[in-house]
Amino acid sequence: MTQLKAQVKRSAKRRRRIAQMRTIANGIDASPDFGTLEQCSDTFQDPLSQETHCPSVTPSSKPITPPTITPTKNGAAFVSVYMDYIFPILYPFYRPYITQGGRIWLLSLAMKNTGFMSSIKSISALILRLIPAHVGPGQEACASKTWDEIHTQASVALASMQRDLQHLHERGIGNCLSSSVHLLANMMQQLSFELAIMPSGNWQAHLDAATNLFEQILEHHGKAGPSPQVSAVLSNISHPSWPGAADALNTEQGAFRFFSSILLVADIISSTVLDQPAKLLEYHSELRRSDSRQKPNADLEEVTGCQTWVLLAISDISSLSRWKKDQMISGKLSKDELIYQATSLDRILNNGLDKLGQYDNTEHISQHIRPLESLLNQSGSPYGYSYSPPEAKLPLTRIWIHAARTYLLSVKLVSSTETSELEISVEQTIQSFGAITSSPWLRWLAWPLCVAGIYASKEQRPAICEIMALVRGFNAFGTIQAAFDIIEKTWQKRDAGETCLDLSACLSSLGYKALLV
Repeated sequence: MTQLKAQVKRSAKRRRRIAQMRTIANGIDASPDFGTLEQCSDTFQDPLSQETHCPSVTPSSKPITPPTITPTKNGAAFVSVYMDYIFPILYPFYRPYITQGGRIWLLSLAMKNTGFMSSIKSISALILRLIPAHVGPGQEACASKTWDEIHTQASVALASMQRDLQHLHERGIGNCLSSSVHLLANMMQQLSFELAIMPSGNWQAHLDAATNLFEQILEHHGKAGPSPQVSAVLSNISHPSWPGAADALNTEQGAFRFFSSILLVADIISSTVLDQPAKLLEYHSELRRSDSRQKPNADLEEVTGCQTWVLLAISDISSLSRWKKDQMISGKLSKDELIYQATSLDRILNNGLDKLGQYDNTEHISQHIRPLESLLNQSGSPYGYSYSPPEAKLPLTRIWIHAARTYLLSVKLVSSTETSELEISVEQTIQSFGAITSSPWLRWLAWPLCVAGIYASKEQRPAICEIMALVRGFNAFGTIQAAFDIIEKTWQKRDAGETCLDLSACLSSLGYKALLV
């Protein structure tokens, strides 16, 4: 009974946090007149008074450096655990090189912002609760205490976000770029926390808040030509980071580039379940224009391991799905137009697949391995690059391509009488999973796995189950568990005679809309 009461209490706290996030999401749009506000160089939390300060800056003022938060031994331990153990599990593909500044911006941001520090504590405690560091006597008592710490730190992080939002309302997003970036980072951390803690539809409040803030940041600080751009924002927060690394990103640049990439990925994948075009669609043009020889300012591959163009194609397929349904509702659907648009997208996927097959890695590797990289790899350092050669990640992109093509075929189908192409595409996805060499990578394949599972034939189900068994080590994460549940639910419906061709309907079959990132 005591344990039940504790669970009810924690659930009530969580519901209150979700309600607060919805308020935050709605409040971001209610910005004051930015033209009448004083300029603010940054927001910081005074660790002694816990008050938000925003020093006014006059033209003659010297730049003000916000004081750092002196970490407690407990806080330093959580940051260390997060950077060394938790972050590499959550984002196994993100390994910026030392000349780019590495991941030092994470530590720097935690030192600057109490909300970000609390989010690190809550996420670290959550992951260690879901995946224990050890198993033995006292584990249950420790786990119960950990749950309390998780919710306490999550509440602290949310309270910090509310203070930061109030500060932005008072001073204006147009005058507090660094503070806005810090708030965006905290919002994305809250989204990660929500997706990891348990399957639910509460992620929408967090994603809406982050999306609204991102759009306002781009509106006020990203003007560059006809449309706002991430590159312009990064340029506006540019200042020297540390000597000897001219290309290294400073704290705000690193945070904005990283969390913008995650946001763009989440927005694209959410469009497949919300059954609407991606909300940040207008910012995809910058990603499409990026020179292949130079990393884009927002790099989706750094987050997912999948080449950015595939994710953009998924966004296009989602838009096509919405167009098809709107045309069907109005009774104006042209099958010829549907097939034409689907064929154009299919050509993009097939051309990309051909390029992967033609990729010659041997010369590429010999030219790009740097001395420090080589030494770190040989030492087995977690800061080194993977022992696997670059081509080892190509199956990730192949998996996403085949899953995207499966999604496209489901949209192109008008009836369930012709599903042979779907089965072939699912089979290709299954085969690509067999080439994955690193189990941590599997966590980012929840969406492709779910798509393959949804459209798998009865004969293909055993192969899907084998893949699910490989991923089962990560089913403590809410997204992986949701993918498993959706697949099983779809199979039950199909066995009962239902068609189940609509991906968005399948992704909503658990009573909530599942975001699989």
